[in-house]
Amino acid sequence: MLSPTRVRACVPNTHVGLAEIIKIMPDEGEVLSFYWSWDERICPASDIDGAVASIKHVVTPPLHSAF
Repeated sequence: MLSPTRVRACVPNTHVGLAEIIKIMPDEGEVLSFYWSWDERICPASDIDGAVASIKHVVTPPLHSAF
């Protein structure tokens, strides 16, 4: 496993502390993959666009959020 990385959302007019820890490690088939802090697989490490979309979806609050 490579060192976990904190992904921080930078969304204007929202809570500045929104963040998630992302890990990269081999999955059960030895494919290098991105994982959430709760050890759920996001996608293969080769799918950068998919990883960015998933991470952005999780760390970005809804437009009308109280954050």
